[in-house]
Order: sequence, then C-alpha cells, then structure tokens
Amino acid sequence: MVYGLIVGVVLWMQRPVALLLLRIYFIIVAATVVLAALGLLAFTVRTHVSVVLAPGFRAVLQLAGFTILWFSYFRKSVRVSNTYGANL
Repeated sequence: MVYGLIVGVVLWMQRPVALLLLRIYFIIVAATVVLAALGLLAFTVRTHVSVVLAPGFRAVLQLAGFTILWFSYFRKSVRVSNTYGANL
C-alpha cells in the first residue's frame, strides 16, 4: 500500500520515472491477485465449497476488476500519453 501511495505521488508530480514505477506496481498487484486466487482455489478444494461462496472471493474479484480498469486507462489514455510521452 505504501508503494502504491509513492507511485501515486510520483504520477501526480509528473516525473518521467512514473511509468516505470507504475509498471512495477501493476506487476506486484497482478502477482498478489494470482496468489490470492490460488489460495481461494486451494481453500475450495480442501473444504469442497464453491469458489463463489469462499471467504475473500469478493475482495479478490474487486481487486482484479479495479486493477484491470486502471491498467486499461493507463494503457489507452490520450492524457497519459500527452503527459508522459508514452502509455503503459
């Protein structure tokens, strides 16, 4: 979470290194989502509960959804391209 705040501040300050830090941030978040999904899958196999009913499913789904939305914004945004000279 602290790293995400740092990346947000660097993006806000419009530093050239911001997109590199943002790429690293998205890699970390993607790895977290994958590990959490695998943990949910392991839990459902052990307990014979549906993945949808597993505790934490909604949180993983929300994190994945927000990450995909932000990633697509930074990837396709004209404003990001104009500000940083490139997109993600």
